[in-house]
Amino acid sequence: MPIIEQEGVNISYSDSGIVKLVIHAGQLKDYSDLKDFPRQEFSKNLRVQILTENGEKSGFLEAVNALNDIKKELWTLTGDVVVSKKVEILYILKNYFGIGIKKYFTLTLE
Repeated sequence: MPIIEQEGVNISYSDSGIVKLVIHAGQLKDYSDLKDFPRQEFSKNLRVQILTENGEKSGFLEAVNALNDIKKELWTLTGDVVVSKKVEILYILKNYFGIGIKKYFTLTLE
């Protein structure tokens, strides 16, 4: 049983008082108290807004569902995953960032 179950979730993550991410989800189930598999389950559409230090929108992630594995510090997004981030240089290091691709994807840089 989750310790928290909430509809219409809005969570802001900050570092040194500066909001870096804003998470919106239709539903959150929080199982972070479990010893064997602590996790947070986001469903009913997830959107993570990425912000600059000035609070400007610089990118986003979208998915139907997401799982935050707290022990592994690993997020898994599933279902119509969209990633949009404005960058000057993009490095993808599979082992470092834990990026795993199980299906094809298209990456467009402008």
